[in-house]
Amino acid sequence: MDSHTHYDLDLSAGQVRVIHNHTRARTRLLCLHGWLDNRASFIPMLPCMQAVECVAVDLAGHGKSAHRDRASLYHYIDYVRDIKLIMDALQWEHCHLLGHSMGGSIALMAANAFPERVQSLIMIDALHPLSRHPKDGPAMLQRSLEQFARWDPNKTKTFPDINQAVKARLKASPYPQSEASARLIMEYATEKTKQGYTLLSDARLNFRSPLMLDREQIEAFIQAVKQPVLAILATRGIIQNQPNIDQTLDLFQNINVNYIDGGHHVHMEKPQQVAELCLRFIAAHFKKPKPLN
Repeated sequence: MDSHTHYDLDLSAGQVRVIHNHTRARTRLLCLHGWLDNRASFIPMLPCMQAVECVAVDLAGHGKSAHRDRASLYHYIDYVRDIKLIMDALQWEHCHLLGHSMGGSIALMAANAFPERVQSLIMIDALHPLSRHPKDGPAMLQRSLEQFARWDPNKTKTFPDINQAVKARLKASPYPQSEASARLIMEYATEKTKQGYTLLSDARLNFRSPLMLDREQIEAFIQAVKQPVLAILATRGIIQNQPNIDQTLDLFQNINVNYIDGGHHVHMEKPQQVAELCLRFIAAHFKKPKPLN
């Protein structure tokens, strides 16, 4: 890990923390984590990713990145603009996007929003954003605003020690996760204080989304993706529970699908296998990364 550094990028949308492997390669990969995770979820993969320059970011409200301003709610669409700002701050004209779970949804939308800067998509246990029926919209918006009205921005959650923080994550998670993976994420999601370990993530991340696209809109975004796509799906992940998965895969113009035995955080459980799939995919569609002179 000596070759990896953690530092902040100052964006117009707020400061974000990243981890960067600083490999001198022409191929660049930006890694986007899932909901309530952080950049640490990619740490197990980084030693296997030396063939590419790799940056993993704490999305706004996660890890040690800044929270949105107090008048804002969180919606995954807002992260799409952040991705472009991050690329600008890194001075990357273009790159490949790797997204796990929510990060995969963000990457899909970014590929639509600025396709000239996204070379390919790699999605880990993700295919698209969640969709809801249009009739659900009014109730979702009402619930979201009700939660926002009750939100106390000065209230934080603190655990007596890191072990209790890990136990809380394992208990609250809607999908099974190993204790080792949960511990790594919580080490980067908390800060040690006099009171214990304070959770850094913004409480607003738990609010009901104010709006979701319907299935027809989601399909339009999938069909519009022209870049090569690699889907790495876990046999015991969340994608397997979604209906009509084969029909969804058929909507992509150019997709490679690989199934790996594992849970939703399969990239943390089997980092070398996932990394090898990513590198082979990039090499198959693009020139082999060459070191800079």
